[in-house]
Amino acid sequence: MKIQGFFPTGVLFHQVPSQLSNQIESLIIPKLNYLERKDETYTDYYKKRIIEINEIKGLVTEIEKCVMFYANEIKVEPKPISNYWVQNYSIGDTHSRHNHGRSLFSIVYWVRANNNAGNLVIYDPSPYRGVWGDPYCTSPYSTNKVFITPKKGLLTMFQGYVEHEVLPGGEGCERTIIAFNIG
Repeated sequence: MKIQGFFPTGVLFHQVPSQLSNQIESLIIPKLNYLERKDETYTDYYKKRIIEINEIKGLVTEIEKCVMFYANEIKVEPKPISNYWVQNYSIGDTHSRHNHGRSLFSIVYWVRANNNAGNLVIYDPSPYRGVWGDPYCTSPYSTNKVFITPKKGLLTMFQGYVEHEVLPGGEGCERTIIAFNIG
């Protein structure tokens, strides 16, 4: 008798080299005052970007490596970056549950994050996993969500249809990200 895991949802984790993550942080932080408050957070999603893609070439190279690896692993055609934006979160800021629709992959890159930054929650795309409720979701076969702790320089990538949300940050929250859509 054995249990096999079927229909997995892979999440890629990649720690960007610290020299590059420090460079990205130095570029982004002075420009945060140009972000606009929209619903739950500060973002440049709806207006002119505070950074140009050519300013973050090193990060783009890291993303391209991750996309190639992930696409090869799940046997899909790799695609280029189709969109990107910066978001900054303060105490209590959230981003409600959503997905990135038809994007092949979604990427969250943490420019900075402290211990009070709200976690990223990624939900299993199966509508029935976890129907028994959180107290009983204690195995990989029954849990329906995963909590990812933000960390400066961490790049997380998952399929674009996967729903995710950002939990509220605590007192003194520092959480700045660049989000990317692939394809």
